[in-house]
Amino acid sequence: MLDDALGRSDPQRLRRLASAITTAGERTQVIVLTSDPERFANLREAHRIKM
Repeated sequence: MLDDALGRSDPQRLRRLASAITTAGERTQVIVLTSDPERFANLREAHRIKM
């Protein structure tokens, strides 16, 4: 579970984080909580739930 991970990071670092999350998600469930959904727009095959 990640709660607004790397909130003040540059776009390149966020793309690398999205890649790592996607890879981890192939084997396990990954939950990302964020107040800025655009920060994680690069996640492939994400199921988004707006609260």
